[in-house]
Amino acid sequence: MSIPGLHNEGATCHVNAVLQVLFYVNTFRKDVMEHLGDVEYTPVKALAEIYDQMLHYRHKEYTISCSQFITTLGKQYFQQQDADDTFQKIVHDVTESANKPDIAVTFQYQTETPDESFYSVSLHIPLGAAGIDQGIKQMCTDDSHINEISTFLWVDVQRNWSDPNVFFDKFEIKKNYKTQLSDGTYVFKIHSIIAYHQGHFVAFVNKGRVWFMLDDEITYIVPDGLRMGTH
Repeated sequence: MSIPGLHNEGATCHVNAVLQVLFYVNTFRKDVMEHLGDVEYTPVKALAEIYDQMLHYRHKEYTISCSQFITTLGKQYFQQQDADDTFQKIVHDVTESANKPDIAVTFQYQTETPDESFYSVSLHIPLGAAGIDQGIKQMCTDDSHINEISTFLWVDVQRNWSDPNVFFDKFEIKKNYKTQLSDGTYVFKIHSIIAYHQGHFVAFVNKGRVWFMLDDEITYIVPDGLRMGTH
């Protein structure tokens, strides 16, 4: 079983990792694909063409170029950027160019302020923390002012990079997380992870019984028992 890879255009691993993850968010991919036949060349049209190729070569070893799509984002995205910033830029530009706010709903956190929403939450994980459980719970407290959580929970995990011990400090990522809001209890399943190591972003996607590692042009099934270091 194979998954198409995405060509690294020099320093575009941050874009590739995000696009691979978003491809496997079914609602997002389906909304994007509705714009494959658009006449005007926009970010959503460019992304639809990439996803069309990924669907066509879904079970083959194949590499797809994202250069035209990255051009629609801006020249700076051919240079190294933070994957979280890239994610927010992609969701924003695709939603705007599609003129369809529903595309972003999958990722939106709604606050107590009307018409105020955002796509990503940053969680600081201190040294010695066992996992991200406490951060998830804290995110949904009254102090956070979040009253509606997204279907797809995008979390930007922050570490204290100024402390050299962070490179030896690991924490657990569980299969499921339970969180509480005023309207009930929610259980989230880990869908994917974007890991950053030595200046490079790599995506891991949960495909049910197996995990795939998506490293630009290289994609493969993660062997059973492999522990992924998370920094």
